[in-house]
Amino acid sequence: MFNKIVTSEELASIPIRVLYLSKATKFDHHPQLLLIFCDDWTQQLLESLHNFLIDSRFKASLKIIVFYEHLYVKQLVLIQTAFTYSNLFNVIFIRTDRLQVHYYLVYKKRFVSLNGVVSYAELFPDQTVDLAGREMYLSISRNDPDQLVSTPKRLFKGRVYEWVMNTVEYYNGTGVVHRLAPEHNLYVLNSTHLYTFCLEMMSFLDTKATFLMSAYPDKFLVAAPAGRRYEVREVLFMPFSPELWIFIITLGGIFYAATVLFPRLFQHDILDITIVVLSFLLSSAYEAKIITFMINAPYASNPRTFEDLLEGGIMINMSTRTSIELLGDPKFEQVFKYSPGIPAMRYHPKVGYYARSNDIRLGIVDPMNYDLRTKRSKLVILDRFPLGSFVHFYYVGPTSPLRDKFQRTELVFYEAGLMDFWTRRIFREYFGIKYSQIVQDGNGPEDETLGMMQLGPIFKGMLIGFGLATLVFVCE
Repeated sequence: MFNKIVTSEELASIPIRVLYLSKATKFDHHPQLLLIFCDDWTQQLLESLHNFLIDSRFKASLKIIVFYEHLYVKQLVLIQTAFTYSNLFNVIFIRTDRLQVHYYLVYKKRFVSLNGVVSYAELFPDQTVDLAGREMYLSISRNDPDQLVSTPKRLFKGRVYEWVMNTVEYYNGTGVVHRLAPEHNLYVLNSTHLYTFCLEMMSFLDTKATFLMSAYPDKFLVAAPAGRRYEVREVLFMPFSPELWIFIITLGGIFYAATVLFPRLFQHDILDITIVVLSFLLSSAYEAKIITFMINAPYASNPRTFEDLLEGGIMINMSTRTSIELLGDPKFEQVFKYSPGIPAMRYHPKVGYYARSNDIRLGIVDPMNYDLRTKRSKLVILDRFPLGSFVHFYYVGPTSPLRDKFQRTELVFYEAGLMDFWTRRIFREYFGIKYSQIVQDGNGPEDETLGMMQLGPIFKGMLIGFGLATLVFVCE
């Protein structure tokens, strides 16, 4: 039977490789199906099988068919133990003289036997339907809004944590989170076991065999200081453009010089009326603009493009030189500068930030970047400065039974809107409902009117004017 399967025409177009239990094999492309046949399972051969499976490091998704003619129950259990120890669970045993199929339910710890013809779809049962409480070890080393944010009082759960834990619990597994120091290995649990899943996201230029590619892309965003609120002294000159101010001053100087040099020209009321009407229109327009600014305080426009960063002299620090090279355009080096370490997102009038979308959004709603006077965040996202999209990678242990399930459930949660919901929830819980709603929506109450403190320069000018007028009156 074994020879007929290998030499069948249906498998003629599929690459086949002969392996020997006496030595381990390295693979550029891991096999999808492994056929094993031995007519005499001695103790030495069982040990060779055990070593072969461990050293070859097969993927957990590998399907294995073991052909035999006669085995004692003890031998069958020992062979199955070798596969279980190597975390290979898609294993069936076919007894060729009776056409009998056996397979072992690893998590329920019992054998199942089938007699007669069995379809291929029924040969390999899904072992992960019920993990029977099997522990899945998850690793993480730092606080991140996408994974976990730990404080002395509470643990806040991000979207990646919820996605992985809900998947494990759905298949009746048990998730165990290990918080590690940054210098510890996030992938190796101990000398014999690897972690099932690393919650921290990675970015690569190509795919990695031991990493799971995310089902949906993310994007890089840039945050920069928001447009500042203009001072009152600036507001006083804002109603007219510089050209109009020059025209008004020049015209006023001409009229004043004319009254001094040619006083008789102003004996006619028509010229006086013209000057009065012009002055009235200009003063009315000025007052209307000032009143508008008193109701809604004016702000400088927010940066939105790369050119706005250049004009504002804003620098963006990046922790690695490779990150700058990934931007792909030399002109970006005028703004993006290398700075060792990962800077915290704190407001500075000349510093911007570049990071993943959720990291940028978390920094914007951070209370340290919140302006209590204007009720706004001091940082804004540049909506017209796209830096492209990228795909996250997650480390998944090569023997993890839920590797394929993780990718499927991530897409389901994303399409259902749960990923976005978990992201909004961690912001809301971490910063408080009222604060988070005001900052994220941008619709909170804003102090747009000018108060006594803001109008201080005007009152000082009035006092100086009254003082000078009083001095002149007393002197006369």
